[in-house]
Amino acid sequence: MSTHTAIYDVFISYSVSDRSVASEIANALTNGGLDVFWDATLLPAESVQEAVWQALAESAVVIAVFGESRSLPSTLAIELGASMAWQKQIFLVHRDTRNLVLPPTFLAAYPIYPLSRIDDLAQAVREKVQSPNDIDPAALAESYESLGVPTDRLLREPASIINLARDYNSKTHSNLTGEQLARELLRLRKKGSLPRLRRG
Repeated sequence: MSTHTAIYDVFISYSVSDRSVASEIANALTNGGLDVFWDATLLPAESVQEAVWQALAESAVVIAVFGESRSLPSTLAIELGASMAWQKQIFLVHRDTRNLVLPPTFLAAYPIYPLSRIDDLAQAVREKVQSPNDIDPAALAESYESLGVPTDRLLREPASIINLARDYNSKTHSNLTGEQLARELLRLRKKGSLPRLRRG
């Protein structure tokens, strides 16, 4: 199991050929006060696959870098498919502003930023990662306890996130997304404020 304690704001998905672009984006977002996951953040002792999936599940925003081809490398396609299932906010970055290639049709609804507008991208991401101020921690802990799914598993199960949001919103007459509540759960866990789940 991964032992990191960070809760990432942003996950950058990219192919090996776009590593320098991913690095530029990561530096810009980090300098803007965001916690960013990309492969340079891995610790040597961690399992790469587990660390990647944990970071993807925890991140509020996913940024995908694409280039000359409409077809995505398999790794990007898998990470973006998971991000869509988890209802993540997705931003696309095109690395070649002189020869813009539209992304695959299933990504057409997501905003595209050229690399030259990286400051605008950073601002848009900051707006998306801000947590709502009206989450009731006690009600959220109660919904979490009622659901009975540990946070690590919950983050990987879109249906559980939906059920968490349904229960919490019903109790509090709110309209928050499962992703917002899942991230708040992570913050509560980090502070040691989550109840221990009973073993069935």
